[in-house]
Amino acid sequence: MITFRAELAGIPFEVRCRHEGSRTFMRDYLTEKPPVFQIEPAEPDLEKIRVNYERLNAGEDAPEPTESFLERCAIHDLLATALAGHDVLLVHASALALDGEAVLFTAPSGTGKSTHAALWRRVYGDRVVMINDDKPLISLRGGVITACGSPWSGKHHLNMRAAYPLRAVAEIRRAPGNRIEAASKAEAFDLLLRQAYRPDDPEGLKRVLELDRQLTERIPFYRLYCNMEPEAAVIARESLLGK
Repeated sequence: MITFRAELAGIPFEVRCRHEGSRTFMRDYLTEKPPVFQIEPAEPDLEKIRVNYERLNAGEDAPEPTESFLERCAIHDLLATALAGHDVLLVHASALALDGEAVLFTAPSGTGKSTHAALWRRVYGDRVVMINDDKPLISLRGGVITACGSPWSGKHHLNMRAAYPLRAVAEIRRAPGNRIEAASKAEAFDLLLRQAYRPDDPEGLKRVLELDRQLTERIPFYRLYCNMEPEAAVIARESLLGK
């Protein structure tokens, strides 16, 4: 059995697992701090991941998942559930910070959120840092909402162990021109819930719904209709950050 400690969104925890690859995957987030909670993937957790993998890849020539891969995915789910109990949401989005202020771009896979984030890096250069390009964490702890890094960062592996104050969230929608509009709180709640990790257990889901409500009450949400021209980043920056 392998045991290690890591820290996400300022919360240290302990992982007990079977594969060294799980610790290697979390290497940038390791810590010596006393853990707040412990997780240990069990066989039912791995089997749930296996069933979902087979369902998602049905009819495709997908490789057989390794035990190490299944374990990392199970750790992801267990951590997302445990972190929600500590006022931290895991969301499917691309998170970046410009001049120390964070914004989140969210959309269904393949819509272009990572491409839009890359446009910001192209337009604003070193002023931009990538927090996480696929699954950032949103912390609502201590009266401050922050966007935080995690090791689950998509095919480009863009992530960092950092936290920046979150200023706005935008849903990316492809369009020939560039414009942005505010979303209502009800629309924002719906949008965030579609992109947030939702635990299976009722209590965990209840906590995620409450965090969703708190976040959409305190952070502005927008719909960004955009193409991949530099103007898209400029219009988004002016509306999302007011600068």
